[in-house]
Amino acid sequence: MSKCITYGNLKFAVKTFTGITYNVCTSEIYVVFLLEGRRSSTVTGYLDVQIGGSITIPCHYDQKYIHYVKYWCKGFWDFCKYAARTDKTMGTKTSISDDLIRRVFTVTMTDLTPADSDYYWCAVEINKGPDIRIQRFYLSVTGAPRLYVEQQQVTGVEGGSATVCCYYSNTGDVAWCRVGVPCVWYSGTLDGALGRLNLAMDAKNRKVLTVTMSDLKMEDAGWYWCSVGDLQIPVQITVKPHSVTTLSTTTNHSDTSCCLPSIRLDDLKILLIPLVILLVLIAGVLVAWKMWRKHG
Repeated sequence: MSKCITYGNLKFAVKTFTGITYNVCTSEIYVVFLLEGRRSSTVTGYLDVQIGGSITIPCHYDQKYIHYVKYWCKGFWDFCKYAARTDKTMGTKTSISDDLIRRVFTVTMTDLTPADSDYYWCAVEINKGPDIRIQRFYLSVTGAPRLYVEQQQVTGVEGGSATVCCYYSNTGDVAWCRVGVPCVWYSGTLDGALGRLNLAMDAKNRKVLTVTMSDLKMEDAGWYWCSVGDLQIPVQITVKPHSVTTLSTTTNHSDTSCCLPSIRLDDLKILLIPLVILLVLIAGVLVAWKMWRKHG
């Protein structure tokens, strides 16, 4: 279902399906404020991973399942094969850990190959009843992932900021999301933390979505999702208290070097041409002034 809404002189098309509301704006005016969507944690997530790489995926669950066995399985649900369980070790490529305080278990898959491409499920085992399917993912292991981050763990300091760099080559709406709250599409607050998104090119000419979260609080720590089109990539934000100090100046803010935009030759020309004209004018004025004094 879709509909057009008007806000002042701005017009939007808002489309809703399977629990997701997103912006498909076609306005000629660039949108710079927040449009809230509802990306549910139970919607299928699509993940691209580099061949030979690794990924950590969070699975949030309800408080009533804290003491239940959780697992990660591969394939269609009716024929899903265990890849990892919280009650036993099943292999070296896939590990699982359960955070009972934050009610999230994380699955880490390493040394990935194209054979690992498939559907995967986060699930809770129920002894006397059907198991609970928390979320479904489709993992694509490829030589050229269309959405990725160079690090899934980013650290900030309470009161400071954290910056996440999401590199992408696909198209579609961009968003920064946290489970259970509306997504940030351009800029706005995400569960209390100010989030600001910026699209640019980095020094390696990669398209990068830069997400800056400012005025961090301890409760802002947790898992977030960078979303472009139908792809997502999870990122964990860690917030250190003020009492944690190091000699590094990065304690006040996160490292943003990965997001620095490149300066293209065309940009340099735009900057240099007025400067050259100004220098020529100044030189001309000086020459004229000297000649006037000489003959004056």
